[in-house]
Amino acid sequence: MIRLYQPDDQLTARLPGGSNALVDFVQMVGETLNQPEFEHPPQENRALVIAISPTGKVIGWAIDQTGNILHPEQDVVDRTLHELTPPTVVHGAIVLAIHYAETLSGDNWVPFPQEWNDILKTAGEPIPVDKLVMHYFETL
Repeated sequence: MIRLYQPDDQLTARLPGGSNALVDFVQMVGETLNQPEFEHPPQENRALVIAISPTGKVIGWAIDQTGNILHPEQDVVDRTLHELTPPTVVHGAIVLAIHYAETLSGDNWVPFPQEWNDILKTAGEPIPVDKLVMHYFETL
């Protein structure tokens, strides 16, 4: 399952190449999930959360249902995203999650990396996901 973190109208406005460019990118990333590091029985929810910035930066988080980074999955994600060319994005970030292991109760799970919680704690106020991710890109 793929979960988008922004409404369709924002997605359309931010992808000058159209949704096909994002679909192609997600398919290439999806091939990563076939590697042995990602073979787990679905004992808990797991997802790959990806953020793409307008400057072409891409960050991925391989996380469990508590938002903690999973190793060795994260190492594979880092290598893969470094090698791929993301779609062109304008006017804000594109954020999505690919659920690659789900329990039966996973339907309502929204993947949220622990690092995002850390940013929210310092912000002191609610931040929309796309702005939170842009803040994260600025801190790199």
